[in-house]
Amino acid sequence: MKSHTVPVMDIEFIEKELSLSKAGVLGFIDVEENLVQNVYPFLYANKNIYIFLEDIDETFQKLNFDLKIIFTVISTENIEEDDPDKSGYFYKFMQIKFTGNVKIEGDKKIVDDLYNQFLQKYSYDESNLEYGYLSRIQILSLDTEEIQAAIVTWK
Repeated sequence: MKSHTVPVMDIEFIEKELSLSKAGVLGFIDVEENLVQNVYPFLYANKNIYIFLEDIDETFQKLNFDLKIIFTVISTENIEEDDPDKSGYFYKFMQIKFTGNVKIEGDKKIVDDLYNQFLQKYSYDESNLEYGYLSRIQILSLDTEEIQAAIVTWK
């Protein structure tokens, strides 16, 4: 097998992928200097990445807000053999990697709007939520310093 990586610079294409994707991998070094990686739902809104975690989540408890984190979104696509545009490849994915610091989103108006967008994106009926569940959710806002995007195909 051989992979081929092509950087993506088209911000509109990247934003489209972000609006379609539903989860990403949050990676960071915790306060005990251990590598932590977990998958979390996210929302791309107002040109920002918002990551949703429960405040009782072990990852949230270990998060060191002074160090940079990496959040990676991967979207995949199976290649159809009869597709002439993709001949010779059998697998393709797009990786979008964000590096920066996170903070807890504290603006009540923004938080309420993000909750509504989140429930809408994930097609979830708020009436099914247990009482007080949203109050346990912390929304991390990613202050992005670097974005790297690439399309990777495998032969």
